[in-house]
Parts: sequence; structure tokens; C-alpha cells
Amino acid sequence: MRLKYTPFKFQPDTTLLNPEEFDKMMDDLRGKPIDLVDYLVFVRSMKDDEPIYQGIFNKLGIKNLEKLKFVSREKKLIKMLTYPKFSNVLKYKRAMELYNDYKDKFPNWAKQNQEFFNSLSTGIGFSPNQ
Repeated sequence: MRLKYTPFKFQPDTTLLNPEEFDKMMDDLRGKPIDLVDYLVFVRSMKDDEPIYQGIFNKLGIKNLEKLKFVSREKKLIKMLTYPKFSNVLKYKRAMELYNDYKDKFPNWAKQNQEFFNSLSTGIGFSPNQ
């Protein structure tokens, strides 16, 4: 039996944005399902064309830095877990490092995936749920 891993989903913190920046962001995102990382890539590409994007990029990056670091590590782990070249010992070590580093910062994520992380030690297997 393979347990499913559920990637972290979070609402970006937009509290540093002023009303004009917030409205611009909402206009950009209206009707478009896009995650924060992809939106930041877009904003970064636009910051030279429209100055408002420089503020949006900096403020979203600052307020969401810990979440962005987590998502980056999570994506690397998912890729590693699904790649057969890496040893199970290394996969387990990296998975548990991620879990232990972030379980207190993101308790809902940790609770949601606790059985998955426990299963890694018994060799049940991995199946990303994306």
C-alpha cells in the first residue's frame, strides 16, 4: 500500500502590499489559477516595465520567504522520491529532514502528511498526490 503525500498549500501573506499593489495583484490573478512562485516569476519579469511590480515583488518575497523556501525544498524532495536512482536511505533522510525542519512551522501540513512520513521508515513507498 502506498500512502499519498499532499503538497503544502498556503495563502500568501499580502499584508505589506499597499492598496494599489494589492489591487494590481488581484487584477493579475483574477480568473487565473496560479501559485505564488509562478506569480513572483511573472512579477519579476514585469518589474522593469511597470514600477508597481517592483514593490509587489519585494513585499511578497519578504512576507512569504519561509513558505517559499519550504516549497522549494518540498519540490526537490518530491522529485528525489520519485527518481529510482537515489537510495531509499537517502530519500528517507531527506524526507525526515524536511518534516522535522517544518513540522512546527506548518503544523497542518505535518499532521496531514504524518502517516506518509511514518510509512517511509517501514518502506511502504511513496506516491505524490498532486
